[in-house]
Amino acid sequence: MMYEPSTGDGENVEQKAEKVKKASQKFFDMAYDGLGDRKLAKMMIALRTPDYGELIPLMLKKLDDAHRANPHYWDGCDILQ
Repeated sequence: MMYEPSTGDGENVEQKAEKVKKASQKFFDMAYDGLGDRKLAKMMIALRTPDYGELIPLMLKKLDDAHRANPHYWDGCDILQ
């Protein structure tokens, strides 16, 4: 789960979305660094409601858009079916 301690710092929605995308990419890079293309577990990124409130749906869409092509990304949609 990514925690965002500075959500009230005056950033607009697009700046917050870009920050979420960059931070999540950093976690993917750290988690899978040097592991190659083997079949490994997938990772899901979760956001705390207190950090993003009504922006959660938009932020999750931005994450999906940014990581959809990443073979290690799991959006969790298959558990909802």
